[in-house]
Amino acid sequence: MASRQQLLLMQLGYAPVSVDLEQLDALLQTTFELEPAYAPVPERIKLHHDMYRLVQRVLALTAAIARGVQIPCFDTPHIESITSHLDARGAQYRVEVLFPWVDQLSPSLLYKAHEMAFRFVQVLHKCAYDQSRLSPLLDEFDGKFLEPLKLLVPGSLSTVPVLRGAWQKNIPFLHLGGGIYQLGQGSKSILVNRSTTSFDSAIGSQAGQNKLLAAQLLRAAGIPVPKHVRVDSADKAVEVAKTFGFPVVVKPADADRGEGVTVNVETEDAVREAYALAAKRSKQVLVERTIPGICCRIVVVGDKVVYAMKRLPRSVEGDGKHCVQVLAERANAEQQVKAKHLRRKPFPTDELAADILQSRGLDFDYVPAKGELVALRPIESTAWGGNAEVLTETMHPANLAIAIRAAQLMRLTVCGVDLISDDPSKPWYENGAAINEVNFAPTLSGVLDYQKAGIAALLEEVVPGAGRIPIHVFVGDVQAWEEAKIQQRALIDQGLRSVAVSHDAIEDTADRSMAVAPNSLFQRVRASVLDQTVDALVLAVQTDEFLHTGLPLDRIDTLTLVNADLLSFQGMRQLVSDKRVDELLALLKAQLKDDSRAVLS
Repeated sequence: MASRQQLLLMQLGYAPVSVDLEQLDALLQTTFELEPAYAPVPERIKLHHDMYRLVQRVLALTAAIARGVQIPCFDTPHIESITSHLDARGAQYRVEVLFPWVDQLSPSLLYKAHEMAFRFVQVLHKCAYDQSRLSPLLDEFDGKFLEPLKLLVPGSLSTVPVLRGAWQKNIPFLHLGGGIYQLGQGSKSILVNRSTTSFDSAIGSQAGQNKLLAAQLLRAAGIPVPKHVRVDSADKAVEVAKTFGFPVVVKPADADRGEGVTVNVETEDAVREAYALAAKRSKQVLVERTIPGICCRIVVVGDKVVYAMKRLPRSVEGDGKHCVQVLAERANAEQQVKAKHLRRKPFPTDELAADILQSRGLDFDYVPAKGELVALRPIESTAWGGNAEVLTETMHPANLAIAIRAAQLMRLTVCGVDLISDDPSKPWYENGAAINEVNFAPTLSGVLDYQKAGIAALLEEVVPGAGRIPIHVFVGDVQAWEEAKIQQRALIDQGLRSVAVSHDAIEDTADRSMAVAPNSLFQRVRASVLDQTVDALVLAVQTDEFLHTGLPLDRIDTLTLVNADLLSFQGMRQLVSDKRVDELLALLKAQLKDDSRAVLS
């Protein structure tokens, strides 16, 4: 089968389970946001029709679980075969599956995900889909499986959305370890980690993570920032607050996600409490003059703004019929039927929410008008969540321009610039707006349309086209290597830095043999696509190695069969059978960019 991701062969065992698939599809759509779209049962597996359909759903859930812990599984798992046998427990099934996977992660993670997926389906069946038992099951699923698994997989909330965007744009990606991925091949490649790229300045990222240093740089460049002073005691914090005038903001200088930040601090006692909170997060605490307005996040990629949004505190939206308490309870109840990692942040009805309502002369019995937002938190933050209003089209161009200037000053290709303004449609120089932060590695969740558009803009900026280099394959014996060398020279004449690769050698543009550690064609090809000096790749396939290892590439441009004299990759390297040659050619042809580019004798 053709696949754009590396495939892992899984040998799975299934016990017979009677499941109402229609109910299961509805539940998986609600809890894991899985759309019930499955391929028809192939003729070769008609005998095990019901088991095939069940396995499809278990595998789809397995992939969803993997993505939930930042493992990018996007290709549809392929069921190779299903066989049945009898044992002491009655009829059992053996299933062979080709599952999309990535390098540098243990396959045991995938088997754990599959085990949990199958168990989840079994328990749902036993619960008869009782909603009252669903929430505890989802909590158990999260606490006993997802959270421990997340500790084993490097990544962030941006990892899967960015890679999904690459996959949708047909950009190849390769995991190098530690959550670092290469997008593209050879000279058209770039490294990414979360929403950051290898174009981002290390100095800029360091400065962006220290609010004091970032403000100094921005201020020196004439970019507006709030006035603040670093303090080392609660008494000093009170003294600065009095100088600025209440209310003030107290925050850590080097913490992320809004942690330890207190806004609208209006009394000396409140300053002391806010200082203590911030000091728990950092040794550097800032007291800042309040800039009136709301925080707007402007996401910049290169020299463009990909989107801008108003960051509103966690709020309930009125319907003109129900009070704040009921609106919050209903919204929370809707989230309880989802897998925990897919739930939005809860709508709080605690003491802090009551205080915020009271500050506006409201309480939990207030009935907001339809569409009216009622805040339950003082600010938007990662810990509390929030609401967003897209401003890309309505924000004044001067505000977008100042955000781009800030990003370029910090030498960041991708960043989130936070502008505080009481009216973003007006230019910053008219209403006293200021840049509060320049955030390295902004979260790009890819849930809403504007976020997906932002990811697409990022990929267009850093990986032009699909990040692919031309790849030509010649199959045969020594003559295939000679033909590959001729093709390499033709590419060099076109101005492309071309590399010719065989099972035994890599030769560069000057016909020089390159010493590399890998001693197989699979590894040599991988080494070549990781080399940023390579503009084109030519392969001489002289053994049946790829039938053992799988293909190191998801697409090739041309395929030429020079002859069928291939050697065995294993053992004494004797000639392989015609059947093996046909299997290899079928494997290669499935990855052709265009079927007409195959020259087969």
